Amino acid sequence: NYLPSWAPKGDGLLYTSFVRGAPDLWLIPTAGGRPRRISTRPGMNTGGVYAPDGSHIAATLSFEGNAEIYLLTNNGDVMKRLTNNPGIDSSPTFSPDGSQIAFVSDRYGSPQIWAMATSGAGQKRLTLKGSYNQEPAWAPKLVNGQSLIAFTGRDERGSYDIFTINAGTGETVRVTEGKGGGTHPTWAPTARAIAYKSNRGGIWVTTADGKSERQVYRGSVETPSWGPQRGPN
Repeated sequence: NYLPSWAPKGDGLLYTSFVRGAPDLWLIPTAGGRPRRISTRPGMNTGGVYAPDGSHIAATLSFEGNAEIYLLTNNGDVMKRLTNNPGIDSSPTFSPDGSQIAFVSDRYGSPQIWAMATSGAGQKRLTLKGSYNQEPAWAPKLVNGQSLIAFTGRDERGSYDIFTINAGTGETVRVTEGKGGGTHPTWAPTARAIAYKSNRGGIWVTTADGKSERQVYRGSVETPSWGPQRGPN
């Protein structure tokens, strides 16, 4: 069971599970109860994320032969195929207003962060530096007036760190450096901080500018996902 992703109201978690022998997309209530399978198509059913208004889901499916990004209803029915190229497209993440989706594609040879309209139109590459960029997470709110996407990037020394990129201008900022490898960033609902997995162990939380951080979990962990806000800021 991996790649958890919260429902907008915090009442459910999408995740991918091999419990039936294949990577299927499941939904489980956070208050407890039986999980149910959302997508069980042949091949991959992974990386499911809700639109901010909870009306539909984006996920990576490969039942048509290649890993592509699809829009699904909340019951798992295919609404639309969004990508169609020989590369692997995966890891969708919605913009705060739900009008855009950032994702990873290796259609030009290496994994990079791309963005498109939720209709699939206007697909464009965002990251122009680095040969290995993945795991995008779109900030749920503007950060100092900027629409930022956090992602994992591999530098020239082979180290993984957390970066942000301005979805409008393409400006890239390195958030972590020289503190051990960091992967799988996830934003706080206020967009004031980023949690990530560190090879120092556990989960660490950093301010968006990287100037202050602390460890919040010490155990073994993969793919953290910060839940939605409940109550006032």
